[in-house]
Amino acid sequence: MDTLAPGPRLGRARRGASLAEMIIAIFILSFVVMSIMMVMIVSTRNTMALKDEENALQFGLEVLEDCEQVPFDIGATSADYAEAIADKSKNRNSDSGNTMRATTTATMSGTEDSSGLPISAEVTVDVTWNTALGGNKTIQLNREVSVSGWQNVGDRSK
Repeated sequence: MDTLAPGPRLGRARRGASLAEMIIAIFILSFVVMSIMMVMIVSTRNTMALKDEENALQFGLEVLEDCEQVPFDIGATSADYAEAIADKSKNRNSDSGNTMRATTTATMSGTEDSSGLPISAEVTVDVTWNTALGGNKTIQLNREVSVSGWQNVGDRSK
């Protein structure tokens, strides 16, 4: 009976990983985990910045609609109307670290009716707030309002 003789041993049987292999594996794994965490942080901050901008736009539209309801009284001057519009400026504290400020102004058109009163005014609302990405941001909403009819003539938002 022929028995097969064991072949030459190629080396000791491997029972685990060396210290160098473990350090490299931990480094690669930590790099992957940190990359995923950074992507999550950046996407969350960008989402919050977009949400802040949406809230600011909504706030600006609310203030703009309040301005459209200001009547131009017969006998009132353009300065009186502009002052009434400026009184519509207000703050919104969506949270303690982020205050939105809406500043309103009115510019009377050069066109006047037969009695010398302006026909329309351009109402501007500037909304300023602190962004989630740091710093301040401002959006501006413009709308031409018919003084005689108290109605929106055209949206001129930028």
